[in-house]
Amino acid sequence: MSQPDRPQWAIDPAQAAETCTAFIRDTLATAGRERLVVGLSGGIDSAVAAGLAVRALGADRVLGVRLPYASSSEASLTDAAELLA
Repeated sequence: MSQPDRPQWAIDPAQAAETCTAFIRDTLATAGRERLVVGLSGGIDSAVAAGLAVRALGADRVLGVRLPYASSSEASLTDAAELLA
């Protein structure tokens, strides 16, 4: 079975994720902190931030807090709640 064509990325996604997780670890260490709070709106940005934080620190050191906005859709609120589960 042949592989489907894959896009040529301007950056290597795996390397970008490693750079971000290293930044999270280094920033917390510099600040003298061990845990991180991530606000979850239900959108892709906060979901990626939460995923990177968990990858960098482990789930036991990341607290997700649902922070809906006045115009948040019901789907976004549901997505945020699922990330917290």
